[in-house]
Amino acid sequence: MQRDNCFPCLEHPERAQHLMDQQLRSDWPMLLGDIARSLNPLHTTMFPALPMEYYWSTYQSEWATDVMFAKAAKLAHLYPRLVQHGLTTFLSPDVMRFLGRRAPPHGDPPPRLEADVVSDVKRRPEGVRIKHRVGENSVKMYDKQGSVLPVETTINDADDFKTFRAPENKPDAAPN
Repeated sequence: MQRDNCFPCLEHPERAQHLMDQQLRSDWPMLLGDIARSLNPLHTTMFPALPMEYYWSTYQSEWATDVMFAKAAKLAHLYPRLVQHGLTTFLSPDVMRFLGRRAPPHGDPPPRLEADVVSDVKRRPEGVRIKHRVGENSVKMYDKQGSVLPVETTINDADDFKTFRAPENKPDAAPN
């Protein structure tokens, strides 16, 4: 049964989880390349001297984890405590670490930080939402459809997340 963009209950949750796990093993460049070739079938004809595949990257993304409760009353009992814990326990340095920023050990924001670090709670038609944000990136949690607890990380500025990628000619190289 679906309500809005949510499934508050599933007949076969193990099967749904299996389908989601398969996405982590999907060859996304190949799948997206197939779509690109269908949209631009003349690519190889137009660029015969430059035979190359498309390079895929993400400008904005959202990762969500939905925890389903068998009984809405259990979530209703637990959720106010989770919101209170999220507001009273996580400080700005914690939020910064969650969202890819380095936080000094003394806990004060770095002097050159040009982004706001904000935590807030809002009541919405879908339920109560707690949100921690650094600049354009956020982590939020809310109670949805009475029995679902989504936790979502939204990345609108990927520059905050630096990752090491070894050179192609030295795949075993370690970061400095």
